[in-house]
Amino acid sequence: KVIPRISATVTGATWGSQGRTLDGDDFMTLPAAFNTSVASHDEGTVIFWVKPTTLTAATIYSIFGCGGANVAEPAAFSPHFRSVAGTYYFSFLQKIEGNATYNLPRGNTSITVNNWYCCAISSNGTNWFMEVNSIAQTLSFTLGSDTGNWFSDSNPATPTSYIGANQFDGSRIEYFTGVIGEGIISYPMLSLSKRNDFYNSTRGRY
Repeated sequence: KVIPRISATVTGATWGSQGRTLDGDDFMTLPAAFNTSVASHDEGTVIFWVKPTTLTAATIYSIFGCGGANVAEPAAFSPHFRSVAGTYYFSFLQKIEGNATYNLPRGNTSITVNNWYCCAISSNGTNWFMEVNSIAQTLSFTLGSDTGNWFSDSNPATPTSYIGANQFDGSRIEYFTGVIGEGIISYPMLSLSKRNDFYNSTRGRY
């Protein structure tokens, strides 16, 4: 099922006709009920329409982030944009709390400023699947491997979740700069046809 509609606490992100504009220190905090609802999910889909307006070398721009407190080997769960050899790609950082191994897949579609992208990351519990504008991505791994780990695998003891920022090691980091439009966070994983349906039914707005 799609996680029920919930209200986020908005900090700074202004509303416009296509979504909320974030200027590099804005974010939306999801309530504790969200963290409770996803804590046991070992598969699912996170999909958002986003338009980056700034991509500065060596800076990470989080679309969504869920992490925990300042602990040894903190958890990580963050779809984001990341630069590799000067080119930005849709990427995903996942790490189990208490484990030193990072998993960091990325897609193959280059991301540029002032363009809209529908970015989807999914897991069936075994493997990850990424799409950009409904185009399946060939995954490359900067770190780790294709474990398919999801929310329940990351397992932060005291989770905090944001749209437009990431929570890691007890700190809010990696703010998005641009516009974030519609999105879905679902359990179980949306089928490829449903992910494509979301893209096709909403792309006219972006």
